[in-house]
Amino acid sequence: MEAMREAWTDERLDDLTVRMDRGFDRVDRDLRELRAEMVAGFDRVEGRMDRVEGRMDRVEAKMERLEGKMERLEAKMDKRFERLDARFDSMWRMTLGAYLTIVGLIVTQI
Repeated sequence: MEAMREAWTDERLDDLTVRMDRGFDRVDRDLRELRAEMVAGFDRVEGRMDRVEGRMDRVEAKMERLEGKMERLEAKMDKRFERLDARFDSMWRMTLGAYLTIVGLIVTQI
């Protein structure tokens, strides 16, 4: 241990300090560059997300308009099916009446 302490002169310690300072400066510079790259990347991602959000808002608005159209179409179809059901009921009553009339005529003829 004594020999190692004697080997570290002030000049060698100063050299070590300079080398360490340069190393830390390089690490600091690398970290700053990495931060800048990350910030730029996040900015790009946020920009894309904003565009996607805008598109989603437009899609949502279209879907709401379509929902309203579908509700109106459904109401029209319900009315038409009700009219069609009424026509079938009327036809059924007429067919039944004609059938009973024919059966009645046949029975009275026998």
